[in-house]
Amino acid sequence: MGPIAFVLSYIAAMRTSQGTIDAKLAGLMIAYMQNPQNRLETANWYRSILSRMGDSQEARAARTAFLAVEGLVTLQVWGRRTASICNRNSMTSRPCC
Repeated sequence: MGPIAFVLSYIAAMRTSQGTIDAKLAGLMIAYMQNPQNRLETANWYRSILSRMGDSQEARAARTAFLAVEGLVTLQVWGRRTASICNRNSMTSRPCC
C-alpha cells in the first residue's frame, strides 16, 4: 500500500470511529502520556509510521495529510474535553478554563 492509500485508509478509519471520541478518551490520553515509557512508545510509533511512507514527493504529501488528521483528532478530543469541563463547571457556577 502506497503512502497516499495508507493515509486515505487511516482517514476513513478515523471518520468511522469519530462517534466514540469523547471526554473519557481525553482523560485516558492524559493519564497515558504522563508515563515516560508511554511517551517513548508513542514517539516510536509515529516515527515508524512516518518512516514507512518513504521520502518521495507523494510521501511528503501523505505525511502532511497524516499529521493534519492527527492534529484534527487531537483538537476534537481536547475540544470535547474542554466543552465537558465547561458544561460541568456551568452547573456548579465555577468559571470555565
